[in-house]
Amino acid sequence: SDSFFGFLGIRDTVDRGGVPKESLLLRKLEMLSIRPSPQFLMAFFVGANFFNYLDRGIIPGAASEFDDFIVGSAELDDDLKNVDTYFGVLQSSFIVGLSIAMPIFASLAHSSPPFRLVGIGLCVWCLAVVMAGLAAPCNSFAVLVAARMLSGVGEASFQVVASPYIQDHAGDQSGFWLGLYFTAIPFGTCMGYGYGAYFASTAAGWMAAFFLEAIMMAPFAALCFALPRDITSKGRAG
Repeated sequence: SDSFFGFLGIRDTVDRGGVPKESLLLRKLEMLSIRPSPQFLMAFFVGANFFNYLDRGIIPGAASEFDDFIVGSAELDDDLKNVDTYFGVLQSSFIVGLSIAMPIFASLAHSSPPFRLVGIGLCVWCLAVVMAGLAAPCNSFAVLVAARMLSGVGEASFQVVASPYIQDHAGDQSGFWLGLYFTAIPFGTCMGYGYGAYFASTAAGWMAAFFLEAIMMAPFAALCFALPRDITSKGRAG
């Protein structure tokens, strides 16, 4: 019978006739796979980078609201003296997840379909921002910090694939596409400041900003699983 992992669509571990078989779910995904142009996939990376840095701007864009959250959180018990320290931890905690996950994703990209890795990472990213939004009703600073760390794991998945893919597929336009990709960092952060400030000033609060960006990033994650597995960051495919 099919294994539990095969049911999840990862891979059946049972050989039939001595040949490992892809699970039914994975085969169906392959049948539905699309092969977009390299230009489309480079635009995909630019968009994903933009939304990632839009997320980075939410907390500094709503600094006073997050200060109030920190002071009132269940773990910190009105610790007014160290608000700035806690705010700094909150804003920089993504680096922990990014630093741990980036070499792992970089190593896996040599033996696994890179866009599948990107898809997994973006699913983690979406989970992380939903978790960040849930920190508000939970009134938990620890949940928010953990969510920000987890968002760094999601970012690592596409950062290690994007630049090599662009360099291998953009040809004499590689400077243009790399410029767009890296411009998404300051532009996304800038937009994130206004995005975070806007939601923090509404009845929905800053948690809605996190929930909405999870919805916006979800199609990016879904696309990765619809791509053929032979699309790589090397010029021989894609």
